Amino acid sequence: MKIDSLKELLKESKKLMLYSMGMKNATNYTCEEDFNLENYTRILGNARKELLEIEEENK
Repeated sequence: MKIDSLKELLKESKKLMLYSMGMKNATNYTCEEDFNLENYTRILGNARKELLEIEEENK
């Protein structure tokens, strides 16, 4: 499904938000693994590509 990478992006963005707030080791940090910039960049690229495809289909 086209929105899979968008869901993944949302999950990674949550990691980034918590990580940037210094909550990496906080008890309410619910992410499975730590934030990874390289992984986030890849996911962001995938989501961007899918959004462009969706936009193209809706023209």
